[in-house]
Amino acid sequence: MRDILDNVGKGRNTVSALMKYVGLSALTLRTYLTQMSEKGLIAESDKGYVLTEKGRRVLELLKEATSLESRLMYIMAELAREIEEV
Repeated sequence: MRDILDNVGKGRNTVSALMKYVGLSALTLRTYLTQMSEKGLIAESDKGYVLTEKGRRVLELLKEATSLESRLMYIMAELAREIEEV
């Protein structure tokens, strides 16, 4: 979902462009696009899909979660090194 939202936000908003950049089959991608549209994250326009305001907020939260996850993994690795240094 994050990859789809991110690519739509970057203007890669047609099914063919999204298939290329997200790496999903047309059928799988259309399933996700339908679900995301029903949840109000994206909308169809005459130029393809666009992010809604809700979609932009969700994308930012997903990016923040990814960043926090990376930071937590780093901290856990540092903690494990400290514990092992006896």
